[in-house]
Amino acid sequence: MKDDPRRPEAVIPFKLPMIPEEDADSSQQLGFFGLALGVMGLLLKKKEFSWTSLLLTIMSIVNRRLVESDVKQGWSALLFSTMGLALLYIQMFTQPASSSIFDMKKPQ
Repeated sequence: MKDDPRRPEAVIPFKLPMIPEEDADSSQQLGFFGLALGVMGLLLKKKEFSWTSLLLTIMSIVNRRLVESDVKQGWSALLFSTMGLALLYIQMFTQPASSSIFDMKKPQ
């Protein structure tokens, strides 16, 4: 034990760093914008809104603090964005291919 180079008097206990209040609200803001874009993507049927909503929602869920008890907003935003994408892409596969003007046969 005498050969141990560690010094117990130099040990500093770990303390969690304090997070500024404006940084703590960023995940809630991301969740709100993700929810808003998810609803807009679902109603307006825009893929860009739904994909952006999905990314913002995932960032919000990943960056949220564990002490937050309200996770309903994040999960509902995730639901809106995934349902918007699912409905958009299912619609692509279920609609018949529309023929263009140039594919029509000329009358004889």
